[in-house]
Amino acid sequence: MSTLVELEASGALVRFDADLGASVLEIRRIYLLERVPGQIEQRIEKTGSDRQIEIEPKEQLDGLLADFCEGEEVMAATQFKCLQPKENGIWELKTPDVRVFGWFYEKDCFIVSAVDAKWRILEHGLYNGYISEAVRLRAELFGENAKFVEGTEPDDVISNWC
Repeated sequence: MSTLVELEASGALVRFDADLGASVLEIRRIYLLERVPGQIEQRIEKTGSDRQIEIEPKEQLDGLLADFCEGEEVMAATQFKCLQPKENGIWELKTPDVRVFGWFYEKDCFIVSAVDAKWRILEHGLYNGYISEAVRLRAELFGENAKFVEGTEPDDVISNWC
């Protein structure tokens, strides 16, 4: 079974740099699978908001991830939720236009397995595929008995939520 440190050193995981500034501490951590920065570039940076929101999807994503790392209050159901079937431990972070899939390695430590635009996921029925893929990738990276937070309630996985 690999560790976060080993996977980061090998390049399989990339630690998200929230660029919080000198006086702000990182309260939560996000790791991206090595393919996720490319997904952001291909799927998010090149799409506009289909919700008639002035803030572009890439800006929405940057704000969500920075707020998450800074420890800002995150709203359950609106900004994150456990996906069905809940026993898989796959969670979704979300903005009006973007969906981020992954799991909590430990409380306040989220590993992102995929990112996509909400419209694309709904149009092509991709939810189940992203959930199954996250479970498979977790097992590939960390082994069949991979460590993840098995709880399904917000208190189990994150500090400072509402």
